[in-house]
Amino acid sequence: LLIVDSYWAGRVWLLDDSIILTDIYYIKEIKEGPKEILLKGEAKNKVESKTRIFTFSKPKKIRINGVSIPFNYQEARRSLKFDYRIEEEEVVSIKWSQAYWRYKSGSEERKVAYNDRDWLILKEPISLEKAGLFGHGYFWYRREFSLPRGISRVKMSINTGFDRIYLYLNEAFVWRGIGEKELEVTSYLKRGRNLLAISCENAYHTKAHPHEGAIKKYSGIQKPIRLRGKINGKVWGKEIKEFKIRKDLSGIRKGYHKPEYDDKEWIKVKEGEKYVCGENLGNLIWFRRGFKYKKKEGWTAPLKLVIPQAEERCHLYLNGQALGRYESVGPQNIFYIPQTMLEEENLLALILEGPGFHPVREERFKPAFFKEPILKTYYQAKEIEIRIERV
Repeated sequence: LLIVDSYWAGRVWLLDDSIILTDIYYIKEIKEGPKEILLKGEAKNKVESKTRIFTFSKPKKIRINGVSIPFNYQEARRSLKFDYRIEEEEVVSIKWSQAYWRYKSGSEERKVAYNDRDWLILKEPISLEKAGLFGHGYFWYRREFSLPRGISRVKMSINTGFDRIYLYLNEAFVWRGIGEKELEVTSYLKRGRNLLAISCENAYHTKAHPHEGAIKKYSGIQKPIRLRGKINGKVWGKEIKEFKIRKDLSGIRKGYHKPEYDDKEWIKVKEGEKYVCGENLGNLIWFRRGFKYKKKEGWTAPLKLVIPQAEERCHLYLNGQALGRYESVGPQNIFYIPQTMLEEENLLALILEGPGFHPVREERFKPAFFKEPILKTYYQAKEIEIRIERV
């Protein structure tokens, strides 16, 4: 009968002739034969690992990676004990490849001159799902409209449904929010042609995922956007029902998140403690920076990326692959980078989404920012081979 506490309960291996208890970080393989027990795995750097084996076979020698180590065997209890600790410095090297970030606005779709000729046209405001636009991610809506001469005191009424939107008129940021809102927009408009551009994210919050069955809450702008104003003292009104729409950001389509993309025309900003973005960049801003990663042979060393603080959220990419998403409301600000995603030369790319303005007060522009990310090892573990020779 062997009784173990909660710490050891998940660290027990039952063999034909032995019971092994070990807190070595990772056990990859165990083989038991008449002449030896073989363990292969990984042991963390600067952490003492303890092993205890109950066996009827008396041990003769224990070697770890070919080096003999001391052990204690109590024949009366059939108990073998040994400890192992690795103490190595400079196992991993992580260095930024440049002393600066490169950045670029990711809100090109809000521009009047942006080419939207190949976008999907929705003749009426229907859900993204009904339009066949499934999946998480950003969507852009665009629509040009005209105002009659002499119009004044123009208000715009919008219902965003369940999705957060950023609304622009003639390239100027107007409002960010969720739900129903009436906006005073006279100062953003001009006589003749005007451009309405809306960025929205389908985050699938409170909606059904495929395994949950039918969709419970639909996405996108599903009601007309209404304009009303005054002309010569009389009420004037207009409904905007038709939109052009496209899924994904132009930056994703162009490969801003991929190492092979050439960003030499982007703006440089020197490394600092905090990066604050101006209103002219829009609500979505891309940042890119390379880093070098090198480790000793025979070691495993995944990394962690720490975002100390950002407003309001970041979408993170490593070498073209999605890594995670930071939200200022939390809870996650540490992102695990498995070793399999790492190369000697790496690219970290992020999309910073700005708050626009305070979501409750809804006044005054509030810039997007993020504090300098931190890259460090999540852990360091050395490959080990333990051979326990039997008498």
